[in-house]
Amino acid sequence: EMTVLATAGVGWLGEGGNFVTPIGSPTAALTQSRTPKKIQIDASKAPHSAKHLNDAGVVGKPLTVNRLGGHQNRMDALRGQRKVPGHDLDEAPPAVLREDGQPASVRPVPSGDNRSAGAQIGNQLRDVANGEQVIIEIINEPK
Repeated sequence: EMTVLATAGVGWLGEGGNFVTPIGSPTAALTQSRTPKKIQIDASKAPHSAKHLNDAGVVGKPLTVNRLGGHQNRMDALRGQRKVPGHDLDEAPPAVLREDGQPASVRPVPSGDNRSAGAQIGNQLRDVANGEQVIIEIINEPK
């Protein structure tokens, strides 16, 4: 006999009777219990973004992957912010690592720096399910 307590999305019973959800599913957080993955940002490649993450106090703290809310988080954070030529508006924590409605620090950083940091984060999030947590670490910080 099997008891299903409650689910808030889609999924199926996998091997051993475990409930399995696809990555990005609203119930992914209910089925994941891994230790937060460490996401490394190389400060030698993205010094301004690394400093922003440190200044915003998000380094070393668990952040929840929120792919479903990332776009809206970005729209909310950037609304009314002035753009600076040659710079991107950097968000800390990144939109995809904020809970819905969570505030963000926003500052202009050189475009290449911001895009490097975004690529570093995006590449390391590929195997992390929506709803799981990660911890950002900064490596190669200047002494």
